[in-house]
Amino acid sequence: MRKLTPAQYKKAVVIVHGKSEHYLASYIYTNLHLPVVIVGRNSGRSSIQINGLKSFLSSRPYNNLKTFADTYSVEYE
Repeated sequence: MRKLTPAQYKKAVVIVHGKSEHYLASYIYTNLHLPVVIVGRNSGRSSIQINGLKSFLSSRPYNNLKTFADTYSVEYE
């Protein structure tokens, strides 16, 4: 596990369900300069339905803590 400085941490991962949410999260990200990652299918072009959220979260990089931490620069013990 690599050691990260606090400036390298991602404070939030935003899972967007559609294009409008992606635009809203992008607007907040660019104007407030928050260290967030915006995640969606095809940059929000394809919606993620609530009943399909479980399959989306069980895929990589959300399937276990190590891959999640390596992908999004999260430190864990």
